[in-house]
Amino acid sequence: MKKTINRQLIILICLVTAGLVVGIGANFILNQQFDREIVDEKRGELEKHLESIMAGIDSIPDAEISREKVEAILYPIVENDRDIIAGYANSENKLEIAVDWNKETESPQSRELGEIFKNDLPKDGYNARNLGILRDKDKIRAMKPIIEEDRIIGVVWIEDSIISDANVFAIVRILTAVTVLFSLLAGIFGVAYITRKLMRDVARINDGVEKMKGDLSHRIEVSSDELGQIAGEINRMAEKLEEQKALEERLHQADKLAALGQFVSGIAHELRNPLGIMKGSLQLMEKRGTLTEEDSEFIEIIKEQIERQNSVIEELLRFAKPAKTNFELLDVEDVIDSMIKFAGTYLRDSNIEFTRRKSAVPMTVHGDFEKLKQIFLNLILNAAQAMPYGGELLLETE
Repeated sequence: MKKTINRQLIILICLVTAGLVVGIGANFILNQQFDREIVDEKRGELEKHLESIMAGIDSIPDAEISREKVEAILYPIVENDRDIIAGYANSENKLEIAVDWNKETESPQSRELGEIFKNDLPKDGYNARNLGILRDKDKIRAMKPIIEEDRIIGVVWIEDSIISDANVFAIVRILTAVTVLFSLLAGIFGVAYITRKLMRDVARINDGVEKMKGDLSHRIEVSSDELGQIAGEINRMAEKLEEQKALEERLHQADKLAALGQFVSGIAHELRNPLGIMKGSLQLMEKRGTLTEEDSEFIEIIKEQIERQNSVIEELLRFAKPAKTNFELLDVEDVIDSMIKFAGTYLRDSNIEFTRRKSAVPMTVHGDFEKLKQIFLNLILNAAQAMPYGGELLLETE
């Protein structure tokens, strides 16, 4: 599957966002869950304490209830749980007691109910609306009525803190911090990884372009992302430049060959004129009839060499200015013989020993004589150029 840089960045952002959402969501859910568990636990504890206090109060006859006896019931509860505040209020005997923990004396202390609860005391008497278990921010309070003749004459009051279990909330905060920190670190490392990969890919492309300056055949490694697409386009551009360069070299070579053809044509014409004069002079000498037999033999030899040179000049002219294509039935051996006349001197000068093996049966083709000769000549010249220090060249037809 193709992995693009955009997709990688989107995945990274999604992972970081998901981590933060999970961390915050987990923090909220766990806080709510732990808060409910703590409140439920506190409710159960307060109800037990209220039952214990009520049982103690009920065990004392009304005429014998005193501050000391009520304190004797409340003190052990506060001593066992120092976050608790316990109280007793009775409108009949005008007795109001509140017990909390004195941190200085490290012992329970008894105070007036109003000193502790202040404005929280009901001012319109005790009724069902003021009683029961109530949640007030970070505290939970419970009141149980003292009933006499179907009339509420007082209450037993107890209060506890619901944030006393700090370890639980500390764990939640730590888990949340770890989750958020992990998400942030994942984001940082992800960005660092993508940045490093981008820099490495850019450096690879830059190195490839530098190498292409001296060698257009070099290619950059292509990856599957956007930078890989750029590398692929650079490779295709290099291929086109390489093709253009090869075409320019071929055109340059063609221009050189054209110039060489003009040069050869000029030389051939310059050589043909003196040869024509020599041939005409020999013919005049023959017409005079004053030559000896030996002179006539020498003249014939000279005439043969002149014809041979004229034949070579004709070959040079046809090479410099090839004629139009003329297809006909040809003997391949005749084409090769004509080519050897043209290339024989070059082979000897190049210290190449040329050997010819003809086919035992006639070889005929339908083609253009001059162009086929040019093809065979190119083969011979290429072979000769491959042997700069001389050698043996075999041409065999079969």
